[in-house]
Amino acid sequence: MKQSQNYLIILIFSGILIGIGLYFSEFHYSLSKESSKWADFGSYLAGISTLANMIVFVLLTITIQKANNSSKEQDRKHQKNLILTQLRYDEVKSLSSELDNPAHTELGTYQHLKFYNANSSLLAFMRSQGELFPILNNEDMNQKILKISSLLVNIGNLTAECAGLDKNGIPVSAPKLIPDKFKIMMSEYLDLKASLIADLEKFIINDNNSDSK
Repeated sequence: MKQSQNYLIILIFSGILIGIGLYFSEFHYSLSKESSKWADFGSYLAGISTLANMIVFVLLTITIQKANNSSKEQDRKHQKNLILTQLRYDEVKSLSSELDNPAHTELGTYQHLKFYNANSSLLAFMRSQGELFPILNNEDMNQKILKISSLLVNIGNLTAECAGLDKNGIPVSAPKLIPDKFKIMMSEYLDLKASLIADLEKFIINDNNSDSK
């Protein structure tokens, strides 16, 4: 915008100087003492001024139009980023809620199903949200998700076993006490789950900051 204004000022002054130069080269080679000639010169300058004003008007109109178009494009980009960011946060919130579900309920006969369901949600997120979260294509992120998935399956199997059920939920034996390794596995799961959600939120922030520049 500032560069365009500088070009405009240079163009106007150049046009005025050229016009004055042409006038003197064509009609006068020195300053005249006759008032009529000065009146003619004034009329000539008025014509140049009118032309210059027209040029200024046209150029300013073009400059303002470009500025408005640029502003509209920035507004559209900003709105798009806001919608994309909100959509990403909603997806992360939904995933976090799904992964929290088995951890925040009391153990029961069919508790293993909650771990299996959480695992299904996690794997579905990894398969379907790659476009929304390109970070899911990262090898380290994939390994973290697969590790969480493995933990969910193992914890689900353990809770089913302690409930006296097989993997299909069919009773096969008497219920057992939850072993200590359940707490160890849950602690590792919750840490990995928190790390995963933090990585996704960090990606959203970094990507949003990058688009804002």
